[in-house]
Amino acid sequence: MKKYISELIGTFILSLVVALAVGGGAFSISIPVLAAIIIGIFFYTIGGISGAHLNPAVTIAMIATKEIEGKQGIAYLASQFIGGAFALVVAGMFNLSSNLPSTSVSMGSGIAEAVGAFVFAFGVGAVYYKKVNSTISGIVVGMSFIIGVSIAGLLGSYGFINPSISLASGVFDMFYLLGP
Repeated sequence: MKKYISELIGTFILSLVVALAVGGGAFSISIPVLAAIIIGIFFYTIGGISGAHLNPAVTIAMIATKEIEGKQGIAYLASQFIGGAFALVVAGMFNLSSNLPSTSVSMGSGIAEAVGAFVFAFGVGAVYYKKVNSTISGIVVGMSFIIGVSIAGLLGSYGFINPSISLASGVFDMFYLLGP
């Protein structure tokens, strides 16, 4: 149960901060850097409990590679989407989640999200398969996220690369769900 609560809390905080930062406009730290810091911190704090997936795309990859069982993966996914939904509710209380910049939502968005998520997953995989020194593993994961988000954004998407963050930000679109 600790694993699922860890995933719910971590995904909630990550999704909430991104949704509030996106909805609130100007912020002193760029949103991808802020999200990367959160991911890095949670990688170190709850990584030993749940693996700190904090992203349904990461969990699906872990299921596909048989690193976690399907039932456990489904519980992770539920925890992550519940965390994203809670973040949507909290962000909505402040009327901030609707200030997203205009961008097209299309197949191109889904491809951009997929490419960004691939780059992020590449960093996560390097850490998971111990190709990176464990003392900098959180940094590698966070930096991989920044690069993935940047690529997705430059290719024309919102650059969420995480369906839970998309949900929390009020973007209910299949390209942002299936792309990553």
